[in-house]
Amino acid sequence: MIDKISSTLASHIKKSVPDHHATEEVLQFSLGIILNAGFIITLTLLISIGTGHIISALIALTGFAILRQLTGGLHLQSGTWCVFVSTLLFTGISLISLPEGVTAIITVLALIVVAVMAPKGLENQSRIDPKHFWKMKLAASVIVATNLIFQSTTLALCFFVQVLLLIPGKEVENS
Repeated sequence: MIDKISSTLASHIKKSVPDHHATEEVLQFSLGIILNAGFIITLTLLISIGTGHIISALIALTGFAILRQLTGGLHLQSGTWCVFVSTLLFTGISLISLPEGVTAIITVLALIVVAVMAPKGLENQSRIDPKHFWKMKLAASVIVATNLIFQSTTLALCFFVQVLLLIPGKEVENS
């Protein structure tokens, strides 16, 4: 669905501005990212309004996105699946409440994975020189560690889910 929408939009843009330096493929890719994020945010917030957990949903969306930018990780095969899984994930996380002890354990586990494995898969996706990746690891570690102070179940869970995407396994190719 997202691929089809971004392809249609890119085609219309290229026809409207044929001399633009961006290729239709680049436009489609960029529009896909924007649409993907827009759908995830919109659907998650609309559902969370219905559940009464909009603040937790906002925290989950923000915490996950920040950590994701610093740590990288695996991607789902299509934008549509990403929207579906991410919306369910963020909505679900916003509904969960855990005891402080469990929140601390999950946070420590996430911190260990970040410290050992982050960042992952950013070599060909980032303009940041790999010699600076240690700074991203440090920033990600500090962000996760702050949850030992906040004791947010929402942050602990979204951090934990994000770091699971750093663990080696079957790589999922973007299509």
